[in-house]
Amino acid sequence: WLVALILLVGAYLALAGFGGVGWEGWGGLQLNLFLTVAGIMFAFPLGLLLAMGRRSSLPVIRTISVGYIEFVRGVPLITLLLAGAFALGFLIPSDLRPGLVTRMLIAITLFEAAYIAEVVRGGFQAVPHGQVEAAQAVGLAPWKTMRLIVLPQALRREEPHQQRPVV
Repeated sequence: WLVALILLVGAYLALAGFGGVGWEGWGGLQLNLFLTVAGIMFAFPLGLLLAMGRRSSLPVIRTISVGYIEFVRGVPLITLLLAGAFALGFLIPSDLRPGLVTRMLIAITLFEAAYIAEVVRGGFQAVPHGQVEAAQAVGLAPWKTMRLIVLPQALRREEPHQQRPVV
């Protein structure tokens, strides 16, 4: 995903940053695809952090993560987009306000991060607890256990196994 992010930023700089076509010149399809891909790429690390925060043993971090995820998942995306487009105009001075496309990208990223956090949380729950116990038994630190044992299993896409008929 890092390579895709670099390509995305490079495409933007090539089109808009070096005297090319600005956001207002982009068509609806190109802008929609850009916002979708960029939103997913920016939301994945944030969603991963939120999912780990939701499993945290620290009550403050867990409460903030759960509150954010549940609040954002309860609000329709169109509401966040409209808030980014219009409501922020009343809260932020015009000289500090980012552009409209940037505000939409932020709203989409925050929205998608909450859903990605729920998907990753489901992946965390699918990892057998014995894996964590085994990592603790061999003396791995908690952050190494998460990085080397839990995350690779939680983020892996597994095809469902088909059961063979018993003859």
